[in-house]
Amino acid sequence: VRADGRPLTVAGGEFVYDAQPHAATGSVTGAGGASLSPLTFTYNGSSDVPVNAGTYAEQIYVPHEKLGWAPRPGIAVSQSAFYQGDVLYDVNYTIGRNGLRVSSPSAGHERSPDSECIPFFGCSFVFGQGLDDYQTLPFQVDVKADSRYRTFNFGVMGYGAHQMLSALQYELVDDAMRCDRAQVSHVLYQAISDHVRRAAGRIWWNTRGPRYRLTRDGEVRLDGRFEDDRRIDKSFARLLSNQLMKSMIYAAVIQGKYVRKYNQETIDLYLGIVDEARDLVYSRYPCAEFHVLLWDEDDVDNNAIRDGLRQMGI
Repeated sequence: VRADGRPLTVAGGEFVYDAQPHAATGSVTGAGGASLSPLTFTYNGSSDVPVNAGTYAEQIYVPHEKLGWAPRPGIAVSQSAFYQGDVLYDVNYTIGRNGLRVSSPSAGHERSPDSECIPFFGCSFVFGQGLDDYQTLPFQVDVKADSRYRTFNFGVMGYGAHQMLSALQYELVDDAMRCDRAQVSHVLYQAISDHVRRAAGRIWWNTRGPRYRLTRDGEVRLDGRFEDDRRIDKSFARLLSNQLMKSMIYAAVIQGKYVRKYNQETIDLYLGIVDEARDLVYSRYPCAEFHVLLWDEDDVDNNAIRDGLRQMGI
């Protein structure tokens, strides 16, 4: 039984090897005994029950055509982290049938039809890496507000503002929330400086993510995926930057705190993505407020992001 009172049960068994499939079963029980089942089990990413001997791990993420990757709907997985033999965290992640991490003690968000809806966007800080379901920001807002709101956790580890914009453009937000658009009262995006390079495709895990470009008139335009254009920059400046990054002193003290990691064009692209997301929110959800929660990092890039958001009235 987990700390939030919701039992997570997974059943398996020990079998003499017979080259036959033996599927796992499981259930998750919400507050008041409500069932969050059915669960979906995969074996090293496949839904086919294996018949060969071996070790098979559940995969929380699957490829997504519009976002790059996304949580697999209807699963419950555990994650542990250790440092020098000590447990840093040992937690469970429950993904609902809508593909979002659960963010309410009530199964299926049973609320009054008039309840206000709040989607949360961001990366691992919103998803809650290293936290149990009930410890995440969207879940705690639900609890602290005495279930006044229906909160939705659109945060995913490794995401950035470009996934938020893509989810809004393709109406994935509406599909997951199932709220009347007039019920959406707030839209919250939790930002960190690293979202700038994610929006520019400068990170290895983001190759399948949506790629946006700034047009000459300052508009943001979707332009496929980052993997569609993987040109190699072998300029002297790029090679020099790579060598400097190998210096711990430069990376930890100089770059970021005193010298920008990102040029103004890259920051402008990121700010343009956030601004376009805000415009979509205001046009689609007539009663909604749009807020950015920017982590206060002590570096020049964070200051540039903060100043840019303020200039846009965010």
